[in-house]
Amino acid sequence: MKVINKDNFDSDEFDLFVRLLPEKLMFLIDTRPNRDHKVVHRSTSDEMLITFIKAYRPSQWKPDSKVFIEGEKWGSINKVLFDDIDALAYAIQKRGLKQVKF
Repeated sequence: MKVINKDNFDSDEFDLFVRLLPEKLMFLIDTRPNRDHKVVHRSTSDEMLITFIKAYRPSQWKPDSKVFIEGEKWGSINKVLFDDIDALAYAIQKRGLKQVKF
């Protein structure tokens, strides 16, 4: 998990995330093409945080993959494999965060 601000992130994109996530414990999932997929959320301390979504494929012969996020602050969903991004988003919501569609 990484704190994002105008110094270490594209300022236009940072401003967009600030507008879309005006309250603590709001999150969005950024799956735009040609970019790393990520969870962006506003923490309880009002920081903007980014967590990259990683893919796991059990073998090169199986086309199916799962997704996960890493970070101790994610608690029970840290490194847990999910079937897809929607399942990951649901698990984040169960942790008390409110999803904003992006």
